[in-house]
Amino acid sequence: MSPYKKLRLNKYLITGFILGVLQYLIYMGGYDYILKFGPFVTHHFIELPASFVLGVGISIFFDDSGYSSLKSQVLNALMFATQLSIDFFSRGIDGLIASFIVLAPELIGFYLHRIYISFIGTNTT
Repeated sequence: MSPYKKLRLNKYLITGFILGVLQYLIYMGGYDYILKFGPFVTHHFIELPASFVLGVGISIFFDDSGYSSLKSQVLNALMFATQLSIDFFSRGIDGLIASFIVLAPELIGFYLHRIYISFIGTNTT
C-alpha cells in the first residue's frame, strides 16, 4: 500500500480553502467598504477565521498522516517561516507584519488542535 493513500483533505482544510477564496473575492471585488472596524475591513473578518480553520486542518492532516508531534511542528514552522519570508522579501517589513497578523490565527488553530490531541490521544474528526 502506498504511503500516499493515507493523505486526504479534511473538512477543516476544505472549509479554510473556501473561506480563503471568499475573502479573496471580497477583496478583489471591491467590497471591503461594506464592513469597517478601525483598520479591519470586510475581507479581514473572513480571512482571520479562515487562517484559524486552516491551522486546525493542517494539524489534523499531519495527525492523519501519522506524523509525530515534533515532525508536525517542524513542518508547520517551515510553512510559517516560508510565508513570512516571501512577504518580507516581496513587500518589506510592512508585509512581514501584515503576514504575521494574518498567520497568527493559523498558529493558534494548529497548536490548539495539538493540545487537544495530546489530551485525547488520537484524532476524532
